[in-house]
Amino acid sequence: MIKKLTIIWSLLNVCLLAAGALTIAFSFVWRKQDTLLNMVISTMELNAGLALGILLVLTSFFAVPSILQSPNNNSLLIFLNWAVVGDIIAATVVGSIVWFYSLCQRDEFAVSWSGFTDPERVGIENMFSCCGYWNGTAAGLFIPHDLTTATITPFCNDAVFAANQTGCVASIVQFTDPTLEQTFSSMYGYVVILILYGLATTCLINERNLLVRFRKIDAKRGGSGFV
Repeated sequence: MIKKLTIIWSLLNVCLLAAGALTIAFSFVWRKQDTLLNMVISTMELNAGLALGILLVLTSFFAVPSILQSPNNNSLLIFLNWAVVGDIIAATVVGSIVWFYSLCQRDEFAVSWSGFTDPERVGIENMFSCCGYWNGTAAGLFIPHDLTTATITPFCNDAVFAANQTGCVASIVQFTDPTLEQTFSSMYGYVVILILYGLATTCLINERNLLVRFRKIDAKRGGSGFV
């Protein structure tokens, strides 16, 4: 029983290591200069993801000396379980932050849009063939472009044309929504792995305690093969 349990526990530990490595990798890959991507995942969220990834990797590495510890002493495995509890809290918090952000992304992106430079707005408007954020009027956050300094031809080349076009908000959300959903779903997926890992660690501690107990009983019986 303890051998099968150890195999399951080891597989979950590998999953934990893979989850941490992927989180660290994406926290660096998504730092590239991309207007839409920067709207979806902020630097704060990237830093939170990086911290979570490091925690998961450290937990996975700490598991190695924990499982190698003598069955007579499960202190490292117990500490490992408390570390897993901390990881569960961290993953839940990060996932919930991204989930909450996905619920109000239209308003949040409006703030980001207001802070964009003219080339950044032109790039998005040209990409989706739209004008402004809510719509192509000043109230809809459309800002006329300075055509004299434009390096590319703007789709919204004048205010009259822009007023008859749709805003970019629907296209932006359609582009960003899957990324946000995949991100917080992954975080909650980590929580499932961590819960299973914590349960497997608890079962492993109990089995190791039983093994030690039976060995002591066996020794009292003169080593007649009770275990």
